[in-house]
Amino acid sequence: SIFIFVLPTPAPNLGPDSIICSNQSIVLDGSAGNYNYLWQDLSTSQTYTANILGTYYVLVTDTTSGCSASDSVLIGVNAAPSFSLGSDVVVCAGTQVSFSGPVGQYAYLWSTTDSTMSILTGTAGSYDLSVTDSINGCSAMDTVMLTVNPNPAVALGADTAICSAAGSIMLNGPAGNFEYMWSTSDTTQSITVGSTGTYYVTVTDTATTCFAGDTIMVVYNASPVAALGSDSTFCSGNGPITLSGPAGSYMYLWSDASTNMTLMANTSGTYYVDVTDSISGCMASDTIVLNVLASPAVTLNDTSTCGAGVTLTGPAGPYDYMWSTSATTQTENITV
Repeated sequence: SIFIFVLPTPAPNLGPDSIICSNQSIVLDGSAGNYNYLWQDLSTSQTYTANILGTYYVLVTDTTSGCSASDSVLIGVNAAPSFSLGSDVVVCAGTQVSFSGPVGQYAYLWSTTDSTMSILTGTAGSYDLSVTDSINGCSAMDTVMLTVNPNPAVALGADTAICSAAGSIMLNGPAGNFEYMWSTSDTTQSITVGSTGTYYVTVTDTATTCFAGDTIMVVYNASPVAALGSDSTFCSGNGPITLSGPAGSYMYLWSDASTNMTLMANTSGTYYVDVTDSISGCMASDTIVLNVLASPAVTLNDTSTCGAGVTLTGPAGPYDYMWSTSATTQTENITV
């Protein structure tokens, strides 16, 4: 009789021939067990990672029985799309940026859900593009980050009209780490202007170089010139005196609420006038103090006489007298 012992033989199975994409790999397994492995490149691991075109084989030997078996597989490789969206991009607000995938027989899918080769955007964020070869089905993906820096917020205010009597006006750029360039060539944050004109400023962020500007129209209107003169003292017999505002398209308001251009003054007091330009609304005022002294009350009545003299008498008081006869007394005797 004879005894026949059948020793176990490994049964490696690398699977069917396969096609992968060039940006992929496939892991081939020589099967688990108390085995030794020998791959086509003489490596001896249980598994082998394949990522290039070729025929791969493995010889598997049972370490107990010494029995061996082998298997092979053909791996084909299709080219995957190769592209780059470029470096991350930093722009200023208001700038549009175009990102593009590769040219070819491809299908495109952006993270924005767009399916065009290129997109145009100005919104900060991460943008992903998946590109699929429409013939072999291989895909590739790339990502780009868009950072949008804010522009300076510049607001010089609404166009304005001011009166010359008000003096100058200050225009202010925003505070911050900025550089300023005014239409006046000034480079300070603020400027003072005192004449009609269009003023603008460009403000640049020193950290990001983002910039913005604004413009303002300033109109200077001439204020009226109200001049009632110096304070004055006069005698009542020489009054009244006429106080006058400037001539022009003006509205007048005197201290007695009258609205004429002139005012007749014959009593002591403080007089003032407000003068308003009826077109621009600009206004000016002036004040004068008048001191009115009482004049002596002199009354000489016409008289008739029959050859006799006539005595004329001036008012009594601390007065000096001067008659037409050159007399300087209070009374003067007239003979005919």
